[in-house]
Amino acid sequence: EFVENLKKLNPDYIVVIAYWRIIPKAILDIPILWPINFHTSILPKYRWASPIQSAVLNWECKTWATIMFMDEKMDEWDIIKIMEYKLSFDTTCQDATNIVSQKWPKFLADALRDLGKWHLKRTCQEHPEATYCKKIEKEEWQINIFEDKLEDIWNRYKAFFIRPKIHFITDENFKNIWQRIIIDELSLDENSFQENKDKALFDENLNINKAIKTMKVKPQWKGSMDIKSFLNWYRK
Repeated sequence: EFVENLKKLNPDYIVVIAYWRIIPKAILDIPILWPINFHTSILPKYRWASPIQSAVLNWECKTWATIMFMDEKMDEWDIIKIMEYKLSFDTTCQDATNIVSQKWPKFLADALRDLGKWHLKRTCQEHPEATYCKKIEKEEWQINIFEDKLEDIWNRYKAFFIRPKIHFITDENFKNIWQRIIIDELSLDENSFQENKDKALFDENLNINKAIKTMKVKPQWKGSMDIKSFLNWYRK
């Protein structure tokens, strides 16, 4: 029924954005011109499920969005047009998503208009250079505030900022109350970060890493609180 309804629209294009499954051939064959995919990386880099998160995790200083022709494979057909934008030290995946959200409507509309006039050339992807990103697994959400390096925590905080957000589990240092604590807000001093990035978030005495400017946490069943209030409340 869905396919038949699409056919009745008689579309010039079908555009897919942020859909994590293969589009069946019955739908790909519908548009008069082409089926198009909008993917938030520079293909063939970061194909598949989490391109923005992967760019943040890998310390990319910029990332991209690609408009491409779509076939029955995932993110593999020819490239039409690429948009580039910068990532700063504190850019979260939410920030990057907002940038794309502001720019993609005009970018896409201009590309489809130029494509329909044959003003754009298609570019084959360099398949041997392809890299892939996976769905985010639960294990990646949890950090160890006494063992994980600040550099790793910072990147995961930014990459998983929208969902699910990183968290740690309290232990005997926290009144023997075992629960999940979400890191709700985190900001760092970039200069101090370089000196302290290989250190943990806390030392064994619960002294916080010197690179931390602000930090808020959200315990289960409680509202967000600054880290000093949290330590005063939960510390022995």
